[in-house]
Amino acid sequence: MLSDVQEGEEVVRKQEQETLDRDAAAKKAEADAKGRQREAAHHDAVAAFQTLLAETVKDSSARWQDWKTKLGKDPQGRADNKAFAPREQQSLFEKYVKELGFQIEQDFRSLMDQVLRPMLPPKPQAKTRPAPLATFEAASALLETDLRWDRVAERDRCTLSHACACT
Repeated sequence: MLSDVQEGEEVVRKQEQETLDRDAAAKKAEADAKGRQREAAHHDAVAAFQTLLAETVKDSSARWQDWKTKLGKDPQGRADNKAFAPREQQSLFEKYVKELGFQIEQDFRSLMDQVLRPMLPPKPQAKTRPAPLATFEAASALLETDLRWDRVAERDRCTLSHACACT
């Protein structure tokens, strides 16, 4: 008779343990699902913020302090998402501006290669340069209708065009 009571208690303990195990598994699954939701929300927020940057920031010398409030006024709220921290926003902004500067410089060098480089003599010598390349102003007249010219800050045009023409 005692063994029947012990067996019954053992069955009850096993059932209680199974219930605890199921509850723990359900809590872990719920926590995992919430983690995946947070990760997806973060990914969506980053993608939306990067889209906002691409739509609004066109200057490679842009500074975070100057743009922070402008971006915050986005009617879609892409800069005010709580799924990522303001420091991460600044990091994404700075990375975007750096990549933008690199892309603008690459596009400008491509413009130089397409328009000015074919005019250069095989061995560049200042005395033998064609008239459109004799001065920066003359060369710029050939380039100013191209959008790649407009994207480069005026203060950088002379330096970049000279560097491209000399290489």
